[in-house]
Order: sequence, then structure tokens, then C-alpha cells
Amino acid sequence: MSGTSKQECDMFIDVELTNVAEKNLAEAGLSEVPAATPGDTARVNNLEMILLDRTLDMACQFKQEGKLEQAVDLYWQLLDEYPKSSQAARAVELLLELADFYEKTDCRHIALGIYERLRAWNSQS
Repeated sequence: MSGTSKQECDMFIDVELTNVAEKNLAEAGLSEVPAATPGDTARVNNLEMILLDRTLDMACQFKQEGKLEQAVDLYWQLLDEYPKSSQAARAVELLLELADFYEKTDCRHIALGIYERLRAWNSQS
């Protein structure tokens, strides 16, 4: 984007983020982010589940691309922010798989770090 100002780049990013947000809402069957009303949390919960699924999918994609640090960061985010979710349960399984991989590839220190953090997380939840 040579010759493009920072302001133009920022505008482009804002437009792209808006387009992505509108697409995600449409896939959730919504035209706009629903206002939270007492007793009407089904649509909000549905959107939250979609976003958690997308986060987990993105983490898995990072893992497939060999971007293990980014994948691990998203797995921890799911565990820390949504510990009771099914996505967090799956993130635990995937972290254990990665720890196993690190053990087998002589990166035991990374595996131990994962195990220690999982122990700490488990004792808090």
C-alpha cells in the first residue's frame, strides 16, 4: 500500500471490520447486535456460541498452519475467559495434544509449561 496514508489504511480496516461484523451477524440470523433485555438472552447466547466456535476454529487453523504460539494463545483465552464452555473443554484436549507433541520433539520445557498452567487452571475452575 505504498502511497497510501495512514488515515486511508485505517479507513480501509474500519470498512473491512464492519463488513466482517455484518457477515457474522447475518450468519447468526441477526441484522444488528441485539439489545440485552431481561429474559431474552437466547439470541445473545447464540451469538456468543458462534463467536466462541469461530475463536476455536481460528486456533485450530493456526495449529494446522504451524503457528503454534498463536494457537496456544487462543486456547488459553478460551480457558481463561470461558472456562465452562464446550470450546474450553476442547481447548484443553488440544493443549494436551500439543504438550504431547512438544514432549516427543524434545521440547519438554514447553510441555511442562502447558501442564503447569493446566494444573493451575484446573484448580481454579
